[in-house]
Amino acid sequence: MVLVGKLALMVVPALALLRIYSIARGLVWLWGNGARFNDLLAARRPTTTDDHDETLRLAGGDFLPFGSKAYRLACAARGGRARWERTLRAPLRLFLLAWRYPVFMLLVLAYLLVLTHAPWIERPELRGFASASGVVTALLAMIGPILLAVEAFVAMAFTGAYATSVHVGSLRDVVTKPRILTEFQAFVGALFTAHVSAVGAMYFVSTRIEEYGKLPAHPETLLAGLQRV
Repeated sequence: MVLVGKLALMVVPALALLRIYSIARGLVWLWGNGARFNDLLAARRPTTTDDHDETLRLAGGDFLPFGSKAYRLACAARGGRARWERTLRAPLRLFLLAWRYPVFMLLVLAYLLVLTHAPWIERPELRGFASASGVVTALLAMIGPILLAVEAFVAMAFTGAYATSVHVGSLRDVVTKPRILTEFQAFVGALFTAHVSAVGAMYFVSTRIEEYGKLPAHPETLLAGLQRV
């Protein structure tokens, strides 16, 4: 049972690491292929989600695990006409929803709350492992919004937009939202994820990590202040 508990405590950090890798891989792709992607957008002028997905593929955005902004996962979630594709459509859509970063951050926050208050976490053989799992998850969660901010900056530099250029892929069949609304939605999502990740990390560390409580509330030196941060 202890082994099962430790394996369970590794699931969310592993998913968070994969999520960060996906964002970082997308940033590397955009840095190396942003100009080409922008040229393809100008030449093809995609008006549907399928057209945009094809443009991403032609620009090399179909990297593992799910491509730029998980567009390959969105394609699979839209499904085809085959029976097995229709069968997988619902679970894939659920996974795609959880993979969206604002929703993923809410799930991470819920996980950190469980690690903070669940009684079974207090078992001696799990307590240290749970604390390590929470710290790793919290750190990865805080890295994500930083990478997304850099990605948005690079996208703006190469394409003049973010949400309406790189961030289009979804379950929609046709791209119909006004540009300003789409960009604002991405901006609000970025603010939300940054806030949730910071709140979750600080709550977990200040509540769960005993060493944090031993730090001086009013540090007198720069080193002491950095230690508390």
